[in-house]
Amino acid sequence: MKFCEYLKILNCYIGEEKSQPDFMYELFSLFVSEPYTDEEIKRDENDEYYPFSTLCGADISKKIYKGNRVLPKAAARFMISHFQKGTFVELIEETDDNVRENLCTQLSSCGIECNIDNVAEVAANCFHSFLEAAIDENDTIQTGLSASSEIRAESGDTTNQDTLLLLEVGNKCPLCSAPLMVSSRKGKNVKRYKITQIFPNDVSRDLYLDFSKHSQTHGNYDHPDNLIALCSECSTDYLSVPTKEEFIHLQKIKKTLQQRNKLRQGMDDVAIESEISEVVNGMINIDKAGELTELRMDALKVRQKIAPTNKLLIDSVTDDVTHYYSFIEGLFADIDGKESGTFDRIASEVRLAYQKIKSEGLSQDAVFEYMTDWLKENLPIEHRNDMAISAVISFFVQNCEVFDEISE
Repeated sequence: MKFCEYLKILNCYIGEEKSQPDFMYELFSLFVSEPYTDEEIKRDENDEYYPFSTLCGADISKKIYKGNRVLPKAAARFMISHFQKGTFVELIEETDDNVRENLCTQLSSCGIECNIDNVAEVAANCFHSFLEAAIDENDTIQTGLSASSEIRAESGDTTNQDTLLLLEVGNKCPLCSAPLMVSSRKGKNVKRYKITQIFPNDVSRDLYLDFSKHSQTHGNYDHPDNLIALCSECSTDYLSVPTKEEFIHLQKIKKTLQQRNKLRQGMDDVAIESEISEVVNGMINIDKAGELTELRMDALKVRQKIAPTNKLLIDSVTDDVTHYYSFIEGLFADIDGKESGTFDRIASEVRLAYQKIKSEGLSQDAVFEYMTDWLKENLPIEHRNDMAISAVISFFVQNCEVFDEISE
């Protein structure tokens, strides 16, 4: 089992509302004893004690989470020497029975033997095993998973595959936005989804021929490319009487989800300076009556870089620029005053993110949406305000980091 697979399973059950860096930071901190010596206390005061602290670890932790990097030896040695599994065990044991049962099922499907009574300790011991493996520059531990199980996992036939498909849709039905896991009155998580074949394996001959004109299953209806997590109601409605229009619609949704995940993986090496949180926070707490100065201009750069046919995007970005550009510019000036060159670094990172997203050949609407999603994922939870983030991305459209001027 790979370390990144283990992390994603835990993230699904004990950290589903946290960003990847926040989840990694909290999880690793649970295993580390609190600072004790004068040197450790000083490091903690500088936010450098815990592994992947908020000041120095977001970029590395993302790569580890995605499986693109092995846990650094130094971090693994530190965590082993300060290992304290009791807090993490308590965290899992305090969850309801349904969560522990699902976690147990997930780990068991990966070859890790456990039951609902010992799953917390088993999960903690697994983490320690991964730390030991990291010292040998390895991100994999032996779990007893059989070859046949590995084959089923690749074909999307295990509970682990369910988790990946749930993560793909963000735990919401892509058709109606209903939550796919809900809490009962007793506080238990209840499954409200079905893993659904986009190209059903039992359609009539006529539908098979019709669907085949738009897709190829390659004989494997349970391949991850042909599976999507839907709420139980939408899944039943679709599978009972599938139509070509619904089939094509689901195909497009699946393609968009896969493209989004591919973009996220490609963006792992694009960091963003932590100071941009100050700008977004400044926008969230803005006193509109006393702090805004309307920019008296036509935002010509916006109109020169967004296609005239995309009027809604033009209007939205122009409105943000007209009302908030000067205010955001002032916030960045304040940050630059504290540390010269910060704005240039942020602008460079925003530009790099734009170029990576643009390379996928997306529409300008989609590019703008992905840019806001990227910025949101790199911010602490308390700063994830959609309107504020949109205004900041609009600022960078006007400032020339996002979108290129349209050729005459």
